[in-house]
Amino acid sequence: MAFLRSYEPDFMVQLHERVSRAGHRFHTLPGAFTFYTS
Repeated sequence: MAFLRSYEPDFMVQLHERVSRAGHRFHTLPGAFTFYTS
């Protein structure tokens, strides 16, 4: 990961942001699932 960060810092930052958003979505997935299936 350190090598990738030094190789493509901007890409890693964007990837980290996308992963953070995906993690937030997965964290709220149970609530969204119950909302869409209710």
